[in-house]
Amino acid sequence: MELMLNDTTLNRALARGIDLTKCEGPPLFLRLTLGGLNLVDAIMPYIKERGSSKGVIQAGGCLGIFPIYLSKLFDAVYTFEPEQTNFIHLVNNVRNCADPKVFTHNIALGDRTHEVLLSTNRKRDFIDISKWRIGIRKKAVVTNYRVLMQPLDQIMATGKLYTPIDLILLDTEGYELPILRGAFELIKRDRPIIAIETNGCCEAYYTWTRADTHNFLIQLGYIKVVDMGGQNAIYKHHGETP
Repeated sequence: MELMLNDTTLNRALARGIDLTKCEGPPLFLRLTLGGLNLVDAIMPYIKERGSSKGVIQAGGCLGIFPIYLSKLFDAVYTFEPEQTNFIHLVNNVRNCADPKVFTHNIALGDRTHEVLLSTNRKRDFIDISKWRIGIRKKAVVTNYRVLMQPLDQIMATGKLYTPIDLILLDTEGYELPILRGAFELIKRDRPIIAIETNGCCEAYYTWTRADTHNFLIQLGYIKVVDMGGQNAIYKHHGETP
């Protein structure tokens, strides 16, 4: 298996004394993401309580670490990644892992349908792991491009979600609230477990707050069941699963 990892993931691996040349598959790669495995571990008891693990919506897909791992736990993974370079690696990684249960979408999620402008202006180190050898190449990424934004409710209406949804997992740099608003009908239909990032990006980048997102979920009948130290939170519906 070949996996493209970015420099942040490499630094986390090195800080933990992990030799990437001895990695054995997606579960170990997932451990390299900040709190990633702990978050999934915290989610799964509530999935087991539901008695269903048919579908998971995951955003952002980034390089594919989360979608690949989640495909071992769910019947179908719908992953969304708007950034073009990340999406290319996401698709390649999913293809190399030969897992047809991961459905990739190069769109941004939100509460309405329109084009949005994404800009990147940074330099990345991409770690190309092939046959357990690491080669690092510098690649300047300076791009400005438009990408389609769509609500999950619209995607559901067009038949692109082939299973009921048992989990919505969002790590979208503070944009969780508009995504949840755009999934109102989906949430009302399936009452999925919802896990969101709560590290304060929304206050840094947008006009809403973590409290706004929390209150929106409370209004939908959800309760917070796990708070992971201000990094992530897990919510479940207080009623019975449909």
